[in-house]
Amino acid sequence: MNGEFEAHFIEDTKVLSHYSVTGLSRSVISAQVAYFLNLHGPALTLDTACSSSLVAIHAGAQAIRTGEINLAICGGVNVLMSHMMPIVLSKARMASPTGKCHTFSKNADGYVRGEGCGVVILKRLGDAMRDNDKIWGTINTACNQDGHENSPITAPAESQQIRLLEKIFNKSGIDPGSVQYIEAHGTGTLLVIR
Repeated sequence: MNGEFEAHFIEDTKVLSHYSVTGLSRSVISAQVAYFLNLHGPALTLDTACSSSLVAIHAGAQAIRTGEINLAICGGVNVLMSHMMPIVLSKARMASPTGKCHTFSKNADGYVRGEGCGVVILKRLGDAMRDNDKIWGTINTACNQDGHENSPITAPAESQQIRLLEKIFNKSGIDPGSVQYIEAHGTGTLLVIR
């Protein structure tokens, strides 16, 4: 979300080449993967800040549900390369001074950044069973935005989180007690109610 990778290389003109146009552009990342793996169909790069990989999974699952595609490769990558970003986040009171993230807690005081990469392959359950794939779980997805219910924009709204969970449980017909794992995006930033 912060463009640290691009900024790092653009500062050094010696490493720039004719590959830099496609190699450093976030808008071309998914096209590069599709090109390398000889994939066909939509190739999307999504930037919704910290929730990008979750929104990518939601978009992939939706495309499978509508029949647009039969398989989705969804992932997210974060690389820390800038000394400026921790300073900016600290000044904005978004980085946790304790170095711990207390998401959805009254003790929330910011979040902690980290590096990583995660990729999942999504298929319809029937297709995965037919193909004898290793199935790690089944998923149902939903996505929302809180509007201006809370302030600042980075603070999640409890009522909207509850509505989102109710929506997905009702839509999927799943008993909440049977759910084994929920992956959620919560900023861990201080909640200030207007």
